[in-house]
Amino acid sequence: MITKEVIEELEKMNLRTEICRGRLIVIHNDGEYVASVSLVRRFEASVDFRGFRRSLSENERTAVYFLVTRLAATDLGDRGEEQKYYLEHKWLDDNHYNVWNCLNFQFETNGYSIGSPINSEYSKTQFTQAEIDEIKEKLNTNLDDFEQVPIEDRK
Repeated sequence: MITKEVIEELEKMNLRTEICRGRLIVIHNDGEYVASVSLVRRFEASVDFRGFRRSLSENERTAVYFLVTRLAATDLGDRGEEQKYYLEHKWLDDNHYNVWNCLNFQFETNGYSIGSPINSEYSKTQFTQAEIDEIKEKLNTNLDDFEQVPIEDRK
């Protein structure tokens, strides 16, 4: 289970979350701590908080318990989202000529083009490694003219 999914489910229950010292802390809107789960060690979770017993209904306690223990049991490597990349054309200099140089998948045409790095309802510009491998196979190319740039590394 991905940490982000757990946070989203907890927020749907009107619970807040904070990450502190390698732990995901679950907090009721009255400020009471409800639960915590380690983000750095597997099988470490706790619902031994006054807020868990006092601030949550039985159904809420069941849902929170299920979410934090399921996250705690998830392998650490499987808790994050898969890395995404831009595929930037190596020979088009976007800084010097003010040209966009990212591979785009166009939803309407089901084809590829070079364009803006911005995802939109019309095009996809961020790809997982599995999607990149699929592009290579589908288009029978090695994509040597493109550089895989991790999303957080792009300026």
